[in-house]
Amino acid sequence: MPARGRNIHWDRRLNLTLRRFFPVGTTGMTKTAQKVLDRWLHRDMHGLAFGSDSAAWLSARTGRLICVESDPIRNAQIEAQRSKKALNLQLIPVSDTKNLTDTLHNACLDILLMDSIGQVSLALSCLPFLKPGGLLVINNINGESFSGIFADSTMQSLFSFVEDWEYEWTASKMKETVIYYSPPGEGGII
Repeated sequence: MPARGRNIHWDRRLNLTLRRFFPVGTTGMTKTAQKVLDRWLHRDMHGLAFGSDSAAWLSARTGRLICVESDPIRNAQIEAQRSKKALNLQLIPVSDTKNLTDTLHNACLDILLMDSIGQVSLALSCLPFLKPGGLLVINNINGESFSGIFADSTMQSLFSFVEDWEYEWTASKMKETVIYYSPPGEGGII
């Protein structure tokens, strides 16, 4: 007899039902976070997004975006958006992330986006490539980030890394998005 576990299909249906009653923006982030980022983003910026929910939106506002996605269906969706909207977007499957840091150069990212806290370990490996004054955006951050399964050493490492950074915490009924501002330094973007 199989072990009982969470019903992923039920979780997905519940999430879709809740989104119908409490809509969020098409990016997967809060509308307030979108407005904040619209003030900062420009076509000279380069970014890296872990997860594709916000990739097309972010790519349309930056000069170049690398998107790392694990879901092949989402990869196909973002590929279709990239072709349709002529976005400067490079898709990388999660299996290729070992080579990702080899392709990045020191302080080459203006923005680093995580579509969920489940991508913390990947993002931590790329934080050293964030420019002084760059932006770290975390979608779907909530109370789970500080307790339970996500209160592990990886999440604590992220919070330790950004503990002195300024930030804006935005929330809607269904989502929370935090925008961290890397301390500006010589050559920073802010």
